[in-house]
Amino acid sequence: MTQRITFILSRSRTATTSEADLESQLLSRLGRLGDVDVFEIPHLYDLSADGAGVELLRSIDGPIVVAAWLYPRSSYWILRANEIEGRFVDGSDQPKEDEPGRKIWCFDLRAHDEPKPLMESVELIAA
Repeated sequence: MTQRITFILSRSRTATTSEADLESQLLSRLGRLGDVDVFEIPHLYDLSADGAGVELLRSIDGPIVVAAWLYPRSSYWILRANEIEGRFVDGSDQPKEDEPGRKIWCFDLRAHDEPKPLMESVELIAA
């Protein structure tokens, strides 16, 4: 059984050509997955507490996958500081089935030079 998840791409502040290319490829490929809602927001550091990006994040009820140009735990704590609640899951880990509550998977885009591994992770999370 698959669950509907939301994928959030937090854009690079000063994207190099390779970073912009990775972001574009991810958005394009994720847009083709049926069980994933895909949104892009500014860099997490640039979110305003009363801005549209934070409002979007607060409106999401289900599981969230966040891909940002930051360490996973840094991404999670920025979300928590903006009152986006959920259980942190490092992108390299899979949660146990019996863990209650909404999960927030955080991936560090700096660790990826191509979209395939991240796409595979998102597909596993959605499955």
